[in-house]
Amino acid sequence: MGNMATNPHVLYPDMVRQFMATVQVYYNRERVRRASEGTLTFFICGIRYRVPLMTLCTIYGFQNSEL
Repeated sequence: MGNMATNPHVLYPDMVRQFMATVQVYYNRERVRRASEGTLTFFICGIRYRVPLMTLCTIYGFQNSEL
């Protein structure tokens, strides 16, 4: 997380609430949950967003051969 907590950031509390209230993670196979097969979904302002977990891993630099 580095210095994220100490740097001032513009906050969007309504959007954060909407995200937190609607976020879900789905997997292609529920019994074998692998990030490489998962998708994060959420709604903001009535619009559905879907982000593959592998995309989040790439953005945040998570590297794991077992993903």
